[in-house]
Amino acid sequence: MFGGIRDVRFSGDDDASFKLWRPDVLLFNSVSESFDSTYSSRFIVSSNGDVQQNPPGIFRFICQIDVTYYPFDRQTCFLKLGSWTYNGNYINLDFLLREIIGLHGNPIVVEPERSSPSQASYFVNESIDLQVYLQNGEWDLEGTPGKRVVQKFGSDEYHELYFYIHIRRRTLAYGINLIIPSLVISMMTILGFTLPPDACEKITLEKVVNRKSV
Repeated sequence: MFGGIRDVRFSGDDDASFKLWRPDVLLFNSVSESFDSTYSSRFIVSSNGDVQQNPPGIFRFICQIDVTYYPFDRQTCFLKLGSWTYNGNYINLDFLLREIIGLHGNPIVVEPERSSPSQASYFVNESIDLQVYLQNGEWDLEGTPGKRVVQKFGSDEYHELYFYIHIRRRTLAYGINLIIPSLVISMMTILGFTLPPDACEKITLEKVVNRKSV
């Protein structure tokens, strides 16, 4: 520390920032045209040599949707982050501790796993800080577990982080606006077959059913 200065901030346009190494951590399953969805932010250089950058971003990524049980469906999406060119000797990707990112809820549970000789991974039951999370009108967020994967190619290891998002569709609006009206129309249609063919009420009932269907 020099003169009481603990840290200095450099913008991405400063000449000094070009001498700072920025890891090429990217979202592998991104669908954005620029591929890197983060925005430029300042570098925080501390007196002890640490360099920190927290770029904001809007992430658009691929998510496979299964509508088998629509509208009572649950979906699982994930963000896959990793380095495009550097192996684990240069970039060691890992989850931050609870004390650093301020996670709340259940404690972090680590579950090691080895799916193949060239891959090792472990899970944590919380991977995203939800302190500023805003509720969605159509989906409920059920969990955000994470997985760290170490892929081995030859003698090099590459680290990847997966941030899973488990969501469940809210069904109340679908029940009121879709399911219940469909059941009522179906029951009225069946009721029409029980009336005599020459009954005037049958024609009136079928007209009501046709209007409700439209």
